[in-house]
Amino acid sequence: MSKRRAAWEAVEADHSSRPESALRCKLGDQLIVHPAGSQLQAPAFYILGFNGGETSEDEASRSNTPTRSARHWFDLCARAAKAVAAPAWGITERCHWGSPDIPTLTKRLRTRTALRRLLTLHAQANLAMFEETPALVVWVTGLGYMSETVEDYGLTEVGEPKLRAPPLKGILWREFVDAGGVPYLFSRHPTGARYATGEHNLLFEKLGELAQARRALLAKSPSASPGR
Repeated sequence: MSKRRAAWEAVEADHSSRPESALRCKLGDQLIVHPAGSQLQAPAFYILGFNGGETSEDEASRSNTPTRSARHWFDLCARAAKAVAAPAWGITERCHWGSPDIPTLTKRLRTRTALRRLLTLHAQANLAMFEETPALVVWVTGLGYMSETVEDYGLTEVGEPKLRAPPLKGILWREFVDAGGVPYLFSRHPTGARYATGEHNLLFEKLGELAQARRALLAKSPSASPGR
């Protein structure tokens, strides 16, 4: 049995062991590869969200087509992959339990401590996946629960946070690397946060620069691990 399969089976077992919560939280796939039918090749571009969203039963019953928000999300993911020059990319989550939003997920789990434990368990599964198909760049969509992700994925911050151009306030992104040198870029959520004109382009340019630098490093050191 592969390490990835064993780690994911632990996630599935955890989900099924709590039927009351499981009824309200759908367990999503560990990895969705785009474009449809593509094969993910190492070093791979990964997009790491927080958790899968849910639509209302009414919306689901009307149509199986993606919502406007989902279409916007996948369009931005495709633009990011183009900037990274990735023919295929993988979408995974920090937590694979679905919910409309994070407060609802926390409520279903009953405590923030339970959510923290869940994030660690799912990180172990993701790290096993990254070991099986090593990463080129990991784009983390959203700045929330950053310290937990830094801890679970063994990350070290690089440089200073990228601030938004005045008069805009807040952070546009923060850059980290894992133990193997793989860059992790945490950004404002591309659809959940309000972006000013040009900010998406700046973000995609940064992802492209990270990918180019990582490829150059791997080319100079073929024996270096492209993953953790």
